[in-house]
Amino acid sequence: MAPLADHLAARKPTIELDNMLADNLAIPPPAKPADAEYLHPAPVDAPQDVPHDVPQAGGGVVVVENLDKKINKLGRKIQTSKKRLVREVLAIGEMICEVRDLLAGYPSARYGKWMKKFGISRTSAFRYSQAWETFGEKCSTVEQLFDMQSVRLLSAARSPQPAIDEAIELADDGQHVDAQVAKQLIAKHTVAKPKKKRIEPVVISTEFGSVAIHCKPGASERDLVAAVLKQLLDGERKVA
Repeated sequence: MAPLADHLAARKPTIELDNMLADNLAIPPPAKPADAEYLHPAPVDAPQDVPHDVPQAGGGVVVVENLDKKINKLGRKIQTSKKRLVREVLAIGEMICEVRDLLAGYPSARYGKWMKKFGISRTSAFRYSQAWETFGEKCSTVEQLFDMQSVRLLSAARSPQPAIDEAIELADDGQHVDAQVAKQLIAKHTVAKPKKKRIEPVVISTEFGSVAIHCKPGASERDLVAAVLKQLLDGERKVA
């Protein structure tokens, strides 16, 4: 058996042993106080404000860019769907007008039965046909630069023709005609109805007293004379 001195000399230095233990042992981080997590819980899926121009750990900038691309793609799809919707409305209006013309020589009840059969109300059929009759010749322009609200407003029966013409001119120049533009054009070209003037009664004094003759606006001279005679006769009967 080797002497104790040789055995001790073969051992590694104390410092080297300490380093080996430090490398192999996992030293846990200091424990938090028991109430720290309760008082300040970590947010679950909490949104973080990540600057767009500063790269973040985990590819934060890439995520934002992908989000912008996705919502922009969806926005373009919505625009395409809106154009398709206007196109479909005009197409429905064209077909309704064709059916109406085909049944023009038949009793109106047959047209009503046809609408009922296919679930089309008279109001809807009227609006579809109005849209086609108003914008059918400019279908390609309208479906690109009009929306459903502007089509409905401008194709209404009370919409003035100059407003429709100006809207089509704006679209031909590449301007989008939305509901706000349509309302402005309708207001611009709508002629205000003159207010009815109040007509003062004609007062005629006779020996029986005074007679007030009330005439309707636009009454003829014959109506006026008849009203005067009637009032005079009524006055004589009261005196008698």
